[in-house]
Amino acid sequence: YPLVTGVQTCALPILSRLALTLRPEQIEHMRRHLDKEDQSWRKAWLLGNDADRLKRRFKKALEHLEDYYGGLKGEQKNALRALLQQSPFDPELAWQERQRRQKDLLDTLERIRSQQPEVSTAQTWLAQAYGRMLQPPVSAHQIHQAQYLNFVCDGLSKMHTLMSAEQRQ
Repeated sequence: YPLVTGVQTCALPILSRLALTLRPEQIEHMRRHLDKEDQSWRKAWLLGNDADRLKRRFKKALEHLEDYYGGLKGEQKNALRALLQQSPFDPELAWQERQRRQKDLLDTLERIRSQQPEVSTAQTWLAQAYGRMLQPPVSAHQIHQAQYLNFVCDGLSKMHTLMSAEQRQ
């Protein structure tokens, strides 16, 4: 993974030294912060029926596209809505993977904090955790992640072709 290599050379040396200084209360603070973020995520992506979730996803996707392209016209909005209806996004699988990633990160930080390994070992453990974020160990999550990434890339390309020359500028 090129991203892992870039993170290893830039951020991981700094992050591993920082991880070695964490106190238990700091890791607990991080856990509480993630729990709070999880409440918002669940509200945005899991609550309600399929129509409710689609409406929220449409609103969020529309905001992102309009931030980039400016206001969208009716036919562009309709195309976005139709595209989102074909999405392979599975909120339950995404939730499970989110929870796995968070637990993995917190467990890794706690392992580093409690065992106080050499900086190079802490760096290896963080690199492995980062690799598991990019390539989940659960095959269903790998498949979902790959399908959704392809969908997003294809969808953005399709939406881009629907934009006017002025919007593309």
